[in-house]
Formats: sequence, structure tokens, C-alpha cells
Amino acid sequence: MTATGTIIDLASDALFEFDKATLTPGATEQLAKSAQVIRSAPSGSIRIVGHTDSKGDDAYNQRLSEARARTVADWFSRQVGVRQRQFDVSGMGEKAPIAPDQTPGGKDDPAARARNRRVEVIVPNMP
Repeated sequence: MTATGTIIDLASDALFEFDKATLTPGATEQLAKSAQVIRSAPSGSIRIVGHTDSKGDDAYNQRLSEARARTVADWFSRQVGVRQRQFDVSGMGEKAPIAPDQTPGGKDDPAARARNRRVEVIVPNMP
């Protein structure tokens, strides 16, 4: 939770296949839970922000994060009780990791990379 909104962190690996921006069949369950939160949130726009890990170049990761955020927003825009909301969609690429992609010793950390691949849904807090 932040001063302006509650952050719902959706793991990209649960929503998308590797290197794709098309929802997997299992994504619906995760998105439906988020839709319930949106339905009960106060009025205001919903921010949807895509993130990637640092594999690949910056421009590619930026495009992928934006495409994934747009896919999530498109899904929400078709849901009863959610579709009337305004969605502000953006991508951060690899610019805002929540965990280092490498261990302190410099080795790749697959678990941390997985945490960084996410879509954040930010809903307004109660006034």
C-alpha cells in the first residue's frame, strides 16, 4: 500500500508465457481476484504498470512491459463492474526491480528475476 493506492502485484510468470504478452488460460483466476479488489475500490483511475527482469535489451524490455500492461488493462475493460473504470497503462521495463537479478557474488538469481517480472495494478485507497 502507498499513500495514494493499494498495489496488487501479479507475477508475470502466472499470467504470460516466456517472452509473450498474451494471457495464459490460468491467468483468469489471478485477474479475477484483482477485479474483485477494483470493484470495491473508491472511484478513480486504475494504474497498470508492467515490469520485466534485466534479460534482453532496454528497448525490448520496455515494449514487452508496456504490451503486458496493456493486455491486463484490456482484460479488465471487458469485466462487469470494472470496465467503466479508467485505466492508466505504462511499462517500466527493467527500470524498477524489486530484487537484484544477481546474487551478491555476481551469479544469476532466477528467483529474483521471476519476482521482477510482474504487472502492478494500483487501485485508489479509501479517502
